[in-house]
Amino acid sequence: MPEVSDEEYQLLLGSKQLMDGLLKSPKTKRAQEKLIKELHPGTVISEDHEAPLRGEIEAIQKKLDDYLLAQNNKQIDGELARDFGALRGEGFTDDGIEAVKKIMVERHIPSPIDAASVWRRLNPVAPAAATTDFSTSWKFGQDQEADEDRKLLYKDDDSWLDKMVPKILNEAKQGKFTD
Repeated sequence: MPEVSDEEYQLLLGSKQLMDGLLKSPKTKRAQEKLIKELHPGTVISEDHEAPLRGEIEAIQKKLDDYLLAQNNKQIDGELARDFGALRGEGFTDDGIEAVKKIMVERHIPSPIDAASVWRRLNPVAPAAATTDFSTSWKFGQDQEADEDRKLLYKDDDSWLDKMVPKILNEAKQGKFTD
């Protein structure tokens, strides 16, 4: 065995302790192994052992991420279908649903129910037109025996005309017939 002076021995021992410390510390191990690999490319380091496992882990991680994304999308699609179904139950047509979808996109509203509220506010329902009840204004269904003019009309329409024409002309002169 070659002779080594105490001074060289202490230097070599200190270098070994430094190298062991660098390779054992989790903070410096990878960097130290890469430096060794750079100087001695044939050296097998931790990364060489981990490479096949890393690929498998990344593939499993991708599958898991894809699965979780699909589950999330499925849940969101179910909620949207439920909400759009509720809107259809309230009377929204296909065109109305499309208008709600357009509002959802334009205003970044994730809920169809909330977007429908915006649509309702922008498109208020016109009040129903007042209907005329002709049965009361024309007195349909009332006692026809009490109406002398009607009796005369059914009995003798010429006599009825003789009676009503002067009455109508008089009302016209008074301006009761206006457009």
